[in-house]
Amino acid sequence: MSAKSTHLPFPGVQHGKRIIISVIEQRARDEPNSSWISIPVDEGKVCEGYRDITFKQLNDAANHAAQWLLHNLPPSSRSFQCFAYAGPKDLRYPILALAAGKLQKKVCL
Repeated sequence: MSAKSTHLPFPGVQHGKRIIISVIEQRARDEPNSSWISIPVDEGKVCEGYRDITFKQLNDAANHAAQWLLHNLPPSSRSFQCFAYAGPKDLRYPILALAAGKLQKKVCL
């Protein structure tokens, strides 16, 4: 355990009262360069280092994916209709999950 401990809830954060999409959108707006995740530069050689994916990049990717889904899924009048996705186990999964939420759809992974 580190010498500096973190106390929850963080000041000013409304835990349990926001959905993940709004949290990511706010973070992309307020702190666009803050790191969401770090991925290896070369998956075969992790000693090569890592590069950060920011909240802004995550939100931009989710918005782009939402537009793609909007144009490629059949129209529906019902909220939270489900669609399936199977693909490489990479960042596409969380991006598609966020995109689905932005469109009020569910993705079955």
